[in-house]
Amino acid sequence: MNLSHYFDRIYIVFLPERTERVNRIKFQIDRLNLDSEKVIWFPGLRFTEAAGFPKASVRGCVISQYTILNQALEAGLEKVLILQDDCNFSRYFLKNQDAILQELATTEWDFAYLGHGQTLQKASTYFVKADPKERIMLTHCCAYHRRVIPRLVELISEGAQRSPGDPRGGPMYFDGFMNFFRSRNPEVITVMASPSLAWQQASTSSLNPKSLENYKFLIPVFKLVRFIKNTILSLK
Repeated sequence: MNLSHYFDRIYIVFLPERTERVNRIKFQIDRLNLDSEKVIWFPGLRFTEAAGFPKASVRGCVISQYTILNQALEAGLEKVLILQDDCNFSRYFLKNQDAILQELATTEWDFAYLGHGQTLQKASTYFVKADPKERIMLTHCCAYHRRVIPRLVELISEGAQRSPGDPRGGPMYFDGFMNFFRSRNPEVITVMASPSLAWQQASTSSLNPKSLENYKFLIPVFKLVRFIKNTILSLK
């Protein structure tokens, strides 16, 4: 079993100009041997105005996810996986892919974080249940079940129209919407891979670029550091 056998659709959010990321995720898709008909490439939406969000780029990220989830609802999909273009699957996942997905198929879940930023020790199972109040970082490799998608898109739709900091949920980062939703809907079942099965490729952030990268003489330094980091992470 591979990802395209288990999920109804796999969406990849990408920015066309980020060719390094695009080529990397294409390599990921090829080595995972996914059914190309189930893989949808979604060009990330861009805005010039933040409209209450922390940044215009954050707004683009959130509305991109929102649009994809709405498309999944309209298509009648039950289980969808959304990947960011900087997602890289670990060797551990590639080696144990069938067993991991077999376990996920017998596990009840509403959100499944195959990749995340939490520090988890390897458990006796591939997935562990997350506390509703636990703030989970990163959504570069996350799955969504139809049971909860309508309520999540409603929260984002309404939150985008509110003022920042609104107690009912205003404009925020996408992982903020996820954590806000989970904390207020404790019955929603969230599982996380233990350990994380996918890591983010170190590259210039589209959401929060480092100010020091404006200095051209530092660019080679950042590239070297990221190369070393990506090499180390690829060994996991």
